[in-house]
Amino acid sequence: MSKPKEFYRALPYMRRVRLETEESGEVYYVAYIEELEGVQSDGDTPWEALANLRDAFEDYLSAMFEWGAEIPVPEALEIGEPTPSPGSVVIASFAEVPVGLSPVTTEWIDMEEEVSMVDNVLTGAA
Repeated sequence: MSKPKEFYRALPYMRRVRLETEESGEVYYVAYIEELEGVQSDGDTPWEALANLRDAFEDYLSAMFEWGAEIPVPEALEIGEPTPSPGSVVIASFAEVPVGLSPVTTEWIDMEEEVSMVDNVLTGAA
């Protein structure tokens, strides 16, 4: 593998959060990275799902590096319409990128900014 983990952390992977409803009526949130099959997590709130997704992404990177496997990179920054699974509603879609948009930084956007961004998506605020 020729690129360091920091390179992949800096790429604008599309994160999506969807609301899932179980047959019992219980709801929870699922966050996933569209370009990386199997990289997903869940939580009681969108923010918990996103925080857990970060851990899942780090675990994914570690495993792929250990196996020497190819890591997909985003093909484009175009936002497509998500296809929700039955019983779910997509509530937010965005690409999380590190501060400065540098492919060598390891610094993530502050969680308060992420919460604000998701709140804006949920409420329709600018």
